[in-house]
Amino acid sequence: MATKLDKRTETDPKKLAAIKAAEVEEIKQIFEGLEAVEAVYEDDVEGKAHGCHMFTVDKFLADGNFDKCKGRVVLHGNEQDPDMYPDRSSPTVAVHSIFACLTAAAYHGIREVAKIDVKGAFIQTPMEGPPVYMRCNKELTKLIVKVYPHLQKFVSKCGYLYCRLLKALYGCVQASKLWFDKLIKFLRKEGYEQSPIDPCVMRRVVDNKVWLLLIYVDDILVIADKDEIERLRAQFTEEFTWITMDVTVDMIHYIEKMLESVTKLEESSVPANKNIFVVDEKSPLLPELERKRFHTLVAKLLFLSKRARPDISTSNGFLCTRVTKATVEDKRKLFRLLGFLKRTKGRVLKLHPKDLALLAYIDAAFASHFDSKSHTGVAFFLGGALIF
Repeated sequence: MATKLDKRTETDPKKLAAIKAAEVEEIKQIFEGLEAVEAVYEDDVEGKAHGCHMFTVDKFLADGNFDKCKGRVVLHGNEQDPDMYPDRSSPTVAVHSIFACLTAAAYHGIREVAKIDVKGAFIQTPMEGPPVYMRCNKELTKLIVKVYPHLQKFVSKCGYLYCRLLKALYGCVQASKLWFDKLIKFLRKEGYEQSPIDPCVMRRVVDNKVWLLLIYVDDILVIADKDEIERLRAQFTEEFTWITMDVTVDMIHYIEKMLESVTKLEESSVPANKNIFVVDEKSPLLPELERKRFHTLVAKLLFLSKRARPDISTSNGFLCTRVTKATVEDKRKLFRLLGFLKRTKGRVLKLHPKDLALLAYIDAAFASHFDSKSHTGVAFFLGGALIF
């Protein structure tokens, strides 16, 4: 999690000092540490130079504790011609793939799980194709020259510093694709192969042992034994400049932060009652500000239900259909669901597969809603463990 900072309105001297230090650290990283950009004269720019900016955020750990103040230089990728990069998207691992892999690991008795986080992944990735240039605004130019006075000679008459991108700076439309291709090439060299179903699931088989890697941009979940985890740690450290390896899995803090915005919330023993699908057409519509808040909370609940709390899926699935026309009655149903989470926020999803048999339950009800719409539901179990 991160909170964006604005040094123009910040008054705390300590916070201002932290912002300044984060900006300097980012400048040193892209110019020197990772050699992601190089200064050029304005006359040497081939084609268009795109704008960029620096921003800073406070980053927090999953448990809500403060981590650090982080600066980031971002290219204005919206100024790039998308037609020049037709293949610029990269996938991320599907949620059901994560549950399926974790279930299979639990069945086979694999208890070692680690997470690899490649710091500054994009700016560790060399650029490919036609050169891309960025134009630093006057404020950013002054910051850069203050850190590297010898770059003053590259500053234009208008006060801008022009740079050529050597690495895939954040904001580049092709950055994620370049990073993904580099990562896959590296992992294949390490003996892993991609799943034909989900390209973000990688597998390595050694002496009847199966190791799995799940890729979500620059975060890789490793399911293996201690020896393989340590081997990967060494190889990643050699290939990439900075990595961290740790893992914490739960969404308790996510629930707590969501509930902070709701006052006078009573606990509930169930997420909904038997009238969850019944719509009272006489119930008054919520004022627009309340409706937007209703929409935000339901969206957060949807994110939660897809990852850690499938027990609220049915109730919240109905509420998702009400976000554009939410009523006072819908709000009561939402607060009942939130009250259930308040009572059960410590509940976690556990995977205890009995085997690796895949079982699907599918059902449909015809014209079951007040507007004559039907309702369909599906659930997939692997060895008795819910994965989708």
